[in-house]
This record gives sequence, structure tokens and C-alpha cells, in this order.
Amino acid sequence: SSIERDLAFAYRKLGDKRVIYGSDFPYIGLEESRDKSLQFLERWGFSTQAVDRMLRSNGMGMLGLDG
Repeated sequence: SSIERDLAFAYRKLGDKRVIYGSDFPYIGLEESRDKSLQFLERWGFSTQAVDRMLRSNGMGMLGLDG
């Protein structure tokens, strides 16, 4: 959809170091949310390193848990 394309464009424009994953829990289960996010990021060609940053490292760093 154009929404997916627009989100992928925005993530690239911002840079993967500035994107933090968030879920819609409890409205969508955590596992389903994570899986859908992984599918989206892989479908739009984000690298493994970029995916790790967006889904894990960036949030951990924001909480001071990166080191």
C-alpha cells in the first residue's frame, strides 16, 4: 500500500538510528506485532543491522540499557 511505501521512505529519510519500535499491545499480541514489523522491514529491504537497531538497540539505548 502507499502507507507502507511512505513509512519505509520516512524510516530511510530519518535513518534507522532514529526509529524506535512500538506495539499496539494489548490490542495486537506482542508476537504478532513483532512478526508483522519484521515482515514489513524485510519486504522493504532494510538490512539486518537496521532492523536490529529499530526493533531493539535504539529503544535499549534510550532507556540507558545499551552498554
